[in-house]
Amino acid sequence: MPEAKSLDSVYVPIGLSKDLRIRKKKTVQQLLAELERPEQGVQYISKAEDIFSEHDRIMIWGQAGAGKTTLLKNLSCTTSLYEITQRKIPIFIALADYARLLESDEADLTEAVIREFQQALSHAPQSYPGLDRDAVFAYLQKGLFFVVLDGLDEVPTKSLHDVQNNIAILFDS
Repeated sequence: MPEAKSLDSVYVPIGLSKDLRIRKKKTVQQLLAELERPEQGVQYISKAEDIFSEHDRIMIWGQAGAGKTTLLKNLSCTTSLYEITQRKIPIFIALADYARLLESDEADLTEAVIREFQQALSHAPQSYPGLDRDAVFAYLQKGLFFVVLDGLDEVPTKSLHDVQNNIAILFDS
């Protein structure tokens, strides 16, 4: 794009398939038709919001440029993901950025999530003095955040193992 555009001006709501066996290429018109009229008894295409409301862990898989990041940012940056996930606070982490952070220090992903939340709060119009690192960590352990990890395919190969280990640690805590 030659100039900056708002996310709302470029985002198109998409449908997601729950079935990994559906892999043949289809036109946008065919996908929209399936979203409107799915085959009887089989729900191949669902609204993204429905999938996010039904599951705690979701992997979105698609080709480069398919709109995965745009979908995640749109959901994370609006109140819709907060409402869809039963009032869990979305935290968006770009894994390529996190991998660069890992190269410079030994920060784990849990700390990156806490910092991202605290940074978002620092831009809020009111202050939240009781939300220090330990309080945010307690909220994370209680499951009050919906952590959105984006761009695993963009993580450099040399950092991939460490990033994957940190993802496992984050979701085991």
